Amino acid sequence: MAPINTRALAELEEIHAQNELIVVYSIARRRRRRQRRVWVRQVFLDRAVDGDFHNLLVKLRLGDAAMFLNFMRMSPQQFDFLENLVRPLIEVRSTHLRSAISSAERLAITLRFLATGNSFQSPSYSFRVGKSTISQLVPKQGFSINLMASCDASYKFTSVYIGYYGRESDGGVFAASQLGIFVDNGHKNLPAPFALPNGGPVLPYVFVADDAFPLKTNLMKPYPGTQAANSAKRIYNYRLSRARRCVENAFGVMCARWRVLRNRMSLLPDNAVLVVAACCCLHNFLMQEGRQVGGYCPPQFADTTGSSGELISGDWRNSTPPLPQAYRQGSNTYSRRAADVRDSFASYFHGPGAVPWQFT
Repeated sequence: MAPINTRALAELEEIHAQNELIVVYSIARRRRRRQRRVWVRQVFLDRAVDGDFHNLLVKLRLGDAAMFLNFMRMSPQQFDFLENLVRPLIEVRSTHLRSAISSAERLAITLRFLATGNSFQSPSYSFRVGKSTISQLVPKQGFSINLMASCDASYKFTSVYIGYYGRESDGGVFAASQLGIFVDNGHKNLPAPFALPNGGPVLPYVFVADDAFPLKTNLMKPYPGTQAANSAKRIYNYRLSRARRCVENAFGVMCARWRVLRNRMSLLPDNAVLVVAACCCLHNFLMQEGRQVGGYCPPQFADTTGSSGELISGDWRNSTPPLPQAYRQGSNTYSRRAADVRDSFASYFHGPGAVPWQFT
């Protein structure tokens, strides 16, 4: 008889004991696991009958275009045009097990989420779509992000940079933005300097910013309070603040229409960046129609100027809290050339470029 290897037997017995423990543990977990009651809740199966997309939106589209615009933040025609653009990106095919949510309904749910800023639970009930499905359309955590943008006189964004703290330092957001790089790299794509009207000096095209930004040859900021006692500098600061209202209105109109920007977003930073970028794109898309009555930004919704040059606040200010001030984006040091450009604008506004309303 061959000798018995007691050590090998002991190892085999230990392996068998471990396997038995694993089996017992797996059975116990299976018993504790809550059984899923239904594959899809009945309320969600009735989506085609009771959901907002198949019910309310159909009625609004056919009978009340103004209410459709209020609900979706765009006209039916704009919705259809946008859906046609994004369909290849968001469309999901149906299977023999279940019918997929259409690209139009996916777009409607996303727009409603952006427009209201409500939790996922709200569109889940109104559109009859599971909260987990909506969280896939607008994926979920929290972080602080920063939106930096420039705009034109029509309140459309011309450049947008979205970063979040932790990725860039406070002063690094502007430096990392397209605008910051553009301003620092010689401004080669800007038009050539030109002579201002009424015999004014030849000056470069400039961006207008507030005191948080660095003074550059092509980036003008106000004089600090200690210097603004001078009449010409005080008028320059006022004229600059009037020009800055363009970007203030662009942000204000966008935040008033897409209220998700006014609330804390419980999203991962990268997803929050996508939400903000989507709002900027939607804003520009809808501002293309201009400030039409009954549109995205009707005449009185943004600030206007009265017959005497006085400012008339837009309606967006009644529903949107004041925008927070930007934190400092650079040091207070600047070149002699940048200071000369600012002084030349100040002299021009106080002289040949003066307008009656700047003295009121």
